[in-house]
Amino acid sequence: MEKKHNVTFSKTDKHNPSRNFIEDINKATSIRESLNKEGINETWAANDIKIDGFEPNSEYTIVLSVKYNYSGIDGDGSKEYNVAYDSRSDTDGNIILERVGFLNSETNGMSEIDAQLKIYTFKGNASENFENIGKVQWTSSKDGMGTYLASHASDGSYNRLGYKNTGNYNGGIIKDFSPKTNPIYEGNLKIK
Repeated sequence: MEKKHNVTFSKTDKHNPSRNFIEDINKATSIRESLNKEGINETWAANDIKIDGFEPNSEYTIVLSVKYNYSGIDGDGSKEYNVAYDSRSDTDGNIILERVGFLNSETNGMSEIDAQLKIYTFKGNASENFENIGKVQWTSSKDGMGTYLASHASDGSYNRLGYKNTGNYNGGIIKDFSPKTNPIYEGNLKIK
């Protein structure tokens, strides 16, 4: 029998308690009010995700499958990214992914982004579940739409910024992802 998982999103950012992630993402208020240092408008959205119902002290792969539908003066389009996170459940069977970077992108010419999110879980590490995982390092908002999301799963940015994800960062973009299980979560993120 498949275990029931509860998925919750954080309300606040520990680095900036006045920021409300739920309001920002669900009510589409996640745009930065000012230009970045390069003079480019950016859209930024991140969130902590807590998932319960796992076996305690066990290795899991969490897959975020995000399809970005966007529109703007340059036309409409969509891009999809499937990103694996190496994770380990705590003694209560919880996994917390801190600062999942849904988007950090320059927005010149882009008016709205609708991100359709699905979350899948697999027992074991990402390298045990998937053979073809692409590593990505996010460098600036000029990178591709899913680069920020994937870089938080595949490099040491958590360590440098003090996040508590303790995996080996063997995650990244999964190529040729075709899930054989149902997602434990489905929802939309409005980002504009």
